[in-house]
Amino acid sequence: TAFTSIVSGGFIFMMYYSRILILCLVGILAMFLIISERGKSFCKIFVNSKKHPIKTLNQLREIDDTLNFACKTVFYVGLLFTVIALSYFYLNFFEIQTLGFNLDAVFSTIFHTLSIEIIFLCLKSKNKKNMIL
Repeated sequence: TAFTSIVSGGFIFMMYYSRILILCLVGILAMFLIISERGKSFCKIFVNSKKHPIKTLNQLREIDDTLNFACKTVFYVGLLFTVIALSYFYLNFFEIQTLGFNLDAVFSTIFHTLSIEIIFLCLKSKNKKNMIL
C-alpha cells in the first residue's frame, strides 16, 4: 500500500485504507449472512468439531450452501468496490495527489477479495471431505 502510494504520488497516510477496506468487506458479508438467515450455519463452520460434532448430511449440505452464498457475496462486494475504485481512478487521472490512493484502492480490493475467497474455498473443501466421510 505504501509502495503504490509513494510511487504514484499519493499520500503515505492513506495506507490505512487497506484496513478499512477489509473491515468493510467482512462487515458487509456478515450483514448479508444475517439478512439471508444463514448466519447460524455459517457459525457452525468455526465451532470445534470435537465438542459439537456435525453428524447429519443435511447440516453439511446447509453449510455448503452457506459457503457458496458467502463466496458469491464476497465476489460481488469486492467487484463493487473495485468498480468504484476504478471509476475514481479514471475520474482523477490527471490529479497526481489522488492517483496513488485510487490505484492502491483497486489493488487492495482485488487482493482482499481473493484472500477471503481462498479461505472460503479451503473451508468448502474441508466441508466436502466431511460430507464424503
